[in-house]
Amino acid sequence: MKQRLLLNGTGTTLDEVERIIPKTTTYNTEDQPQLTGARVTMNRYALAFDLAKKDMEADGLNPSQITTVYQTEIPQALAACGFTKHTQGSIYMTEENIDQLAAIVKLQTTLAAQAPHFLKYARRVHLFEVQAWSDVTGLLTQLAVAAPMGT
Repeated sequence: MKQRLLLNGTGTTLDEVERIIPKTTTYNTEDQPQLTGARVTMNRYALAFDLAKKDMEADGLNPSQITTVYQTEIPQALAACGFTKHTQGSIYMTEENIDQLAAIVKLQTTLAAQAPHFLKYARRVHLFEVQAWSDVTGLLTQLAVAAPMGT
């Protein structure tokens, strides 16, 4: 039985999520949402986001606190959701195949618990499937490979 489902108290319904995510699964909502007898698409995903740094500053966060948000709070929360590969700036990728809906639900729960600044200051968040990832730094620059993050 498919019903409207509020995800983690956000006001996001299953119907709204399904408009964004291709319909490849069905859900049983009698006790807890569970995948039931449907094909589940497992792929690698990337998450890209923009945070409102000016709003952080306006709310009184100092540069050290903002750095902690970007270098500790967010990476730890995203790693708990399987987004362990920090490829560039505000882009993180999964290194393992995951289910997209499960990833969204886990992101909602984990970010609420571990990264409150992310939820407060995020202005754009995009989750997208990664079909191929190629580091073309050597082809486009004089560097042999991309420099590690933070350098």
